Amino acid sequence: MEITGKLMAGFLMVSALLTWNALSGETQSTQPDWMKTSVKPRKAEPALSSEFELESSYVGASELRQGSAKKGDIDGELQNSVSYVASIPAGDGWRLRVGAAYERYDFGLPAASFLPNHFQSANAVIGADVNLSDKWLMRLELHPGVYSDFRNVRVDDVNIPAIVGFSYLVNSRLQWFFGLGIDPRFGVAMRNFMDSPVFPGVGVRWQFADDWTLMALLPKPEIQYKINEQWEAFAGAELMGGNYRMNDHFGDEVGRQDLNNEMLSYREIRTGLGLRYKFHPAFTAELNGGYMVDREFRFGGRDLTLHTDPAPYGALQLKANF
Repeated sequence: MEITGKLMAGFLMVSALLTWNALSGETQSTQPDWMKTSVKPRKAEPALSSEFELESSYVGASELRQGSAKKGDIDGELQNSVSYVASIPAGDGWRLRVGAAYERYDFGLPAASFLPNHFQSANAVIGADVNLSDKWLMRLELHPGVYSDFRNVRVDDVNIPAIVGFSYLVNSRLQWFFGLGIDPRFGVAMRNFMDSPVFPGVGVRWQFADDWTLMALLPKPEIQYKINEQWEAFAGAELMGGNYRMNDHFGDEVGRQDLNNEMLSYREIRTGLGLRYKFHPAFTAELNGGYMVDREFRFGGRDLTLHTDPAPYGALQLKANF
């Protein structure tokens, strides 16, 4: 999968924010976290439904570079995330979405890398799903929270990313998705590169054969093969990352005072294969692995960018819908 640098950066925040659940007719498949919404025949809905996700992944050692200069090896990367969202009926065709999410990245860094050993985010989820018609659905969602290294947390660490998304049901096998990701901090982090805080997104879900489905949706485009009612195999890619505020003394500690209180934009691209196993109607486990093909740390305000070489990764995820 080839994507230009600007397009990749533009979708970076959409990848962290757009959480839709693409369902078709009465058939449900596990989907990536991008522009997901419910596409079902209208009927009485439960008083409360819940979505829970838990994920952990590890990326192996890789060489860190600043331009052509070698800066040593990153020994490894550990990424963990957890989220819970409750969906509550609030009127004809409306459902409120309320929840919370947490994500953390940890790195084994070489000396004098000018990078933080970890950064993380903790945010609320506040939004609504709206049935506009039998064909169109809309999601509005805010993710207010702290996005930083969590040292000396202050107002500057707070951000309020948002999404506005739409899905159009052509039929049970084909759905289109459209949306906007809005991140007030993005222009700050990517200064002199791409300063718009609003990014459009378009995608499609196409079940082109009985057992095959194409999910052309960022941040996790996939092609899926249904082995049976419990097992599904897939191949695809994933965009990960976000924007994080460094603390007032971060630059002092790494020998670059100009990095105090700076915004760090992080991007990671993975490609791989995986299996999903539905061991209960409400619970799905996923195991996947492959290669992290690109990773970038960018202090846009200071024109400082570091990359790493590719490295293998493995990931385990648990999802529940009840």
